[in-house]
Amino acid sequence: MDTSQSQAHVLEPERQVSFTFLDRLLRENTDQAFIARFDVRVEVTQGFTSSRKGLGAALTQLRVPKNLSTLLYDAIRECWERLMKQKKGRKALILLRNGVDYGSKASLGTANEYAQRADTIIYSIFFAEPLPPYRPLRCESAGLSAVRAVPWLVLDITSRLARACLWKRW
Repeated sequence: MDTSQSQAHVLEPERQVSFTFLDRLLRENTDQAFIARFDVRVEVTQGFTSSRKGLGAALTQLRVPKNLSTLLYDAIRECWERLMKQKKGRKALILLRNGVDYGSKASLGTANEYAQRADTIIYSIFFAEPLPPYRPLRCESAGLSAVRAVPWLVLDITSRLARACLWKRW
């Protein structure tokens, strides 16, 4: 989750959408999720777990730092290195962010390469102000697609994500 300064005004909607997403999607004792934040650094605040309580606690603790940076590409690389490469089976990485990388050592190409190595599909939900109406964005060359959405639409988008991708058997 992007917790950089540019997300300060939308951190609470991001958090609420995440709570709802996990409530609707996470099948305890079957599915696992983790919470990581990225801003001036990348930090896994909750490793893989099926505990909604643990994931919720990690979401509650998220704060916006005073320094400026958004290490989006580094977050993808570090989450792969620390967590995802060890997991077998289907995986999805859902990014809640404003679409801007500022300060990563890794490039977009490197982030995409790491996601491919982990056999992971990346879904990105764009949170930023001002919030225009829903509009799909695409970055085909990087293999990423994003959705720009107002918070009330994100719940519908995440539900569609779940039906179309996460519960589908590959």
